Amino acid sequence: MERDLSAVVPVIPTFKLDRLPPVIQPEAIDKILGAVDRSTVVGRRDYAMLLVLATYGLRAGQLCDLRLEDFDWRQETLRIRGVKGGEDVLLPLRPAVGEAVVAYLRNGRPSVATSRAVFLRVRAPLGPLGGNLTNLIKPYARLAGLTQVPLGAHAWRHGCASRMLASGQSLKTIRDTLGHRSIETTFIYTKADVEQLREAALDWPTTPA
Repeated sequence: MERDLSAVVPVIPTFKLDRLPPVIQPEAIDKILGAVDRSTVVGRRDYAMLLVLATYGLRAGQLCDLRLEDFDWRQETLRIRGVKGGEDVLLPLRPAVGEAVVAYLRNGRPSVATSRAVFLRVRAPLGPLGGNLTNLIKPYARLAGLTQVPLGAHAWRHGCASRMLASGQSLKTIRDTLGHRSIETTFIYTKADVEQLREAALDWPTTPA
């Protein structure tokens, strides 16, 4: 005789921020960047995009929405446009990022394009790229021999935050860089810092002999 036992199945509690975010490690990022052929137009564009993504932890949409005027070459700053009601963020333009973007602008970005977006498609219509970067990253990960790493832009965003935390940056700095409206959102990255978590761990209790 069949009986419905769903009523006695215990409810498993869930808690806010109870899961670790997917994080791509610095070694994997270096390998992916190293797999990009910067002698080609597409390679120069993709290398610049991935370097911006790794350095600043942008959302995919923010990266694709970057405009030419967001780069202030004289002041050496980069403006990141806010999303979800957040404010724009002004960040220092890292030399390596600036060099990669300039290389693309001079020898890669279509000169006939009317769009103000920085990163454009290489074939007509010459508009801005879409917001899904996984398909862009996947071929380079394959060339680098990486098949078991998270490739989405959020994994790169989480990786950027984790590196900043590991280097001693404050949660406020990480929040400001990533454009979080609340520092509570930034707290999740403290769980990805394994070394600091080891220091906070209690000794495993032992049974007296």
